[in-house]
Amino acid sequence: MTKYRAGVIGHTGRGNYGHNLDTVYLGMEEIDLAAVADADPEGLAAAGERLNVDSKHCYQDYRQMLEQERLDVVSVAPRWLDQKHDMVIAAAGSGVRGIFCEKPFAPTLTQADAMIAACERAGAKIAVSHQGRVGQIAHKTREMLADGAVGEVREVYSGGKQDHRGGGQDLMVLGTHSLDMLCFLFGHPRWVQAYVLQDGRDAGPDDARQGDEEIGPILGNHLEATYAFDNGIMANFHSHRRAVRPGPRPGGLEIHGTEGILLQRDGYLLHCPHPNWNPALVLPAIEAGTRLP
Repeated sequence: MTKYRAGVIGHTGRGNYGHNLDTVYLGMEEIDLAAVADADPEGLAAAGERLNVDSKHCYQDYRQMLEQERLDVVSVAPRWLDQKHDMVIAAAGSGVRGIFCEKPFAPTLTQADAMIAACERAGAKIAVSHQGRVGQIAHKTREMLADGAVGEVREVYSGGKQDHRGGGQDLMVLGTHSLDMLCFLFGHPRWVQAYVLQDGRDAGPDDARQGDEEIGPILGNHLEATYAFDNGIMANFHSHRRAVRPGPRPGGLEIHGTEGILLQRDGYLLHCPHPNWNPALVLPAIEAGTRLP
């Protein structure tokens, strides 16, 4: 079996290690988790212990780790956006084969383009942690759509968590999962239109503010967007700030077709074999923890 040397870049107190982009390698026989970098000394010591990395392979400077460790794969794990540009470009330049990057990817399109270009020049693959598209629910949804479970898809409804981050920040931090799922299921949109509101009125330049976690400027606490896909499929994304979140989570995905509805929500997939929603007809297509053959 080919073994790959992996390293992790985190930053305790400034995005930490994202959603387990460090421990993801534990238990993978083909991966030797060789090194970790964290500018915070206490966070570095904790990461070394958590990841079973010897202290001599723990670095406060990620550039030193990249230079000395000759890695194949690197996780750029912090959630915060202010440092990812430099981390990704340094990783690509070090000769790694693959980079696993926490989302959000970049605060600006200019930085995103530079990061992608650096990887292309180096021949390195980069993946953003939109892991929803590799999960069983995503693949079961696509399988059921291909088998005609809802007939011809007509409308799709999607949204973020719509908590205190509702609006621009929800789209940037959490809505990317929803948008990536739309692309996974239906391809890339042909056109997009959207509007942004602040407290019920059109948002303007004076409403821009700096988001949390160095996310950069964001706008609005309510947004609605429409995405047009091939075959007449129209998808809507919505997010607005709520004082009280309704139900377990208002995000997820609803796919409405001529013969039925599919509903992705909080780790499960429901199928209504009728174009009008009827709870009496709903069946679980797949539940959390179910393994597909």
